[in-house]
Amino acid sequence: MRRLGNKKGISEILSYVLLIVIGISISVLVYNYIRGQIPQGNDGTECDEATSLVVLDYTCDPITKIINLTLENHGRFSISGFTAKLGNSTTTLATCKPRDSRNNEGTFFIGTLNPGQGFNLDLYYAHCSKLNEVNFIEITPINSKGSLCNDVIIHEEIKCPVV
Repeated sequence: MRRLGNKKGISEILSYVLLIVIGISISVLVYNYIRGQIPQGNDGTECDEATSLVVLDYTCDPITKIINLTLENHGRFSISGFTAKLGNSTTTLATCKPRDSRNNEGTFFIGTLNPGQGFNLDLYYAHCSKLNEVNFIEITPINSKGSLCNDVIIHEEIKCPVV
């Protein structure tokens, strides 16, 4: 009988090729499984374009240093809160985060505010000693998933003297 030579080398190469093909196949399967587990689109880390919070009215009391805000959700989605910052337009560095009656500073969770609903909130600014007057309020809504809507910032001019 005639021998064809040493075939161990060919079978060893085939086993390595099979191992690589099996490894790549498993990697593709795992990748597709994990990709299917990650939610697509808006997962709550961004706000929808139709998120809107409007300052309907405000009153200022310079003696008690309280601003009573009347806000309304003019958007198409629910809002769970907002952040607020008071400022003096003469200097951009003079800003202050107001407080509410529970002493929350700057961020206010108001429950679920559905589209078309409004609410009133008293904001205290007595601790804002660096402001000689309040000329604007900057409000950033928080969507119903708790994410800050940095792309929807309301900049409203108001006039509140500081005594």
